[in-house]
Amino acid sequence: MSIPLAERLRPRTLDDYIGQEHLVGGNGVFRKFLETGNVPSFILWGPPGVGKTTLAKIVATELKRPFFTLSAVTSGVKDVREVIESARKQHFFNTPPPILFIDEIHRFNKSQQDSLLGAVEQGVVTLVGATTENPSFEVISPLLSRCQVYILRPMEDAQLQRLLDRAIATDPELRERGIDVRETEALFRFSGGDARKLLNILDILLAANEGRLTITDRLVTDCLQQNIALYDKNGEQHYDVISAFIKSVRGSDPNAAIYYLARMLAGGEEPRFIARRLVILASEDIGLANPNALLLANACFDTVHKIGMPEARIPLAEATIYLATSPKSNSAYMAINKALSFVEHDTTNRPVPLHLRNAPTKLMDQAGYGKGYKYAHDYGGFADLEFMPPFLRTERAEPRRGEDRRAHPPTVEGKILNPMLKTAAVLNFLLAAGHVLCLFRLDAAFRLYRIEPFMDRLAALWPPIPYLITLGVACGLTVCGLYALSAAGAIRPLPLLRPAVYAIGAVFALRGLAGFAAMSLACDFRSADLAAAVVAGAIGALCLAGGRRAFQTSRT
Repeated sequence: MSIPLAERLRPRTLDDYIGQEHLVGGNGVFRKFLETGNVPSFILWGPPGVGKTTLAKIVATELKRPFFTLSAVTSGVKDVREVIESARKQHFFNTPPPILFIDEIHRFNKSQQDSLLGAVEQGVVTLVGATTENPSFEVISPLLSRCQVYILRPMEDAQLQRLLDRAIATDPELRERGIDVRETEALFRFSGGDARKLLNILDILLAANEGRLTITDRLVTDCLQQNIALYDKNGEQHYDVISAFIKSVRGSDPNAAIYYLARMLAGGEEPRFIARRLVILASEDIGLANPNALLLANACFDTVHKIGMPEARIPLAEATIYLATSPKSNSAYMAINKALSFVEHDTTNRPVPLHLRNAPTKLMDQAGYGKGYKYAHDYGGFADLEFMPPFLRTERAEPRRGEDRRAHPPTVEGKILNPMLKTAAVLNFLLAAGHVLCLFRLDAAFRLYRIEPFMDRLAALWPPIPYLITLGVACGLTVCGLYALSAAGAIRPLPLLRPAVYAIGAVFALRGLAGFAAMSLACDFRSADLAAAVVAGAIGALCLAGGRRAFQTSRT
């Protein structure tokens, strides 16, 4: 019986080892282990076929230590104790401890892993574990704390090419067949970074073809038929891929979301599990920005439950793309979390305000139950009432940038403030229009405000400067007006709305105060200067007062 190619080519020294340069390179930790002879217990974590077993054997061979091997699949506590006892008998004085290699150590249960603790702690054996699963989840903490974890990475195409070249050049059976490699794309793609898989594919190609072998992408595809996706629905891959799927939908990348969906379906994931995640996504991450998303996700779940695979892939793909391309809002998710957190830690039994209580009896009516309540429909759907319990403060729900304002109806405060903020906006627009009209009579306007000498000096440097300054002021006033309208709820929210409104109000208020102060010091109250100061002060007061009420927290 012929020995498999992967076993025939197994490296015997670190110099023959391909890949994992971060561990076996010139400054790699395993190089230092062999130089010093001191090897701690460690766990090798990586996907299949990257050289975990080979690396453990090389360490034992190079250091000339006894090497015991156990497979977690077939070994029990009794086997572990027998090996430890055998190692204990071989441990004399200052001789280095034997190496105990346990393949698939994540398959050991808690009691089996517990049986290793004493031997590892006392230095009876140097434990080397190999696992394809995350040791943080699969290895008990006491054992994990006694071992260093080293991560092995999938092999890259360049490393697979080196392995392929070495196999063709050094293996007698391959040399005898006279292999001609013309294309490697399919070969490396089916290998998936797994060196053992690459060599096994070569074995399959040799067995399926007689005589001289010419390797092409077509030949590899025809022999292998299909690629089995790397997806363990009961292991770490399950959590990694579903996490990537959820975050791709949340991040509005439909291409990545469909890719991870395909990975899960090809790996045999339960389609109803995916559909449930889509329902959660629609509620948590899309929410009020697109309420129809929840309806579609729920319809997708019902459809998947009714029809099953393979047709279930179609509604799953439709729902995934729809959710990924929908606008996102987690306002409801954050609101209920904050409310629950507050309620859970609030030790005060806060009474419901009297005007919100029913008065089914005469005594309750006399006690004031329901007095002052306003039927919201009589007030356009927004009654001017406080609905929170006394002594509680609530933040006004403002739409975030990019969110649909329909999900955030205007509050009572917004309705009250509209006249103030709209008045400020109108004044800004009138001033902007006035500055535009001044462009046709600049000299007269400059004389009216006694800035003609200053503007003449600027015009001497470059004639268009006075015109550009006047036009710039008109544009600035227009922007101020737009921010006032945005704060009033008349248009969509603008960027940095709150600080901008406060800054505009402060600038205009200071302009008004400065104008009054200058006129008072000069004892010269000219009508033009007085009008400018009054208008500026009015805009500042309207913006500050309106902004304060618009953005403040409501009180009882």
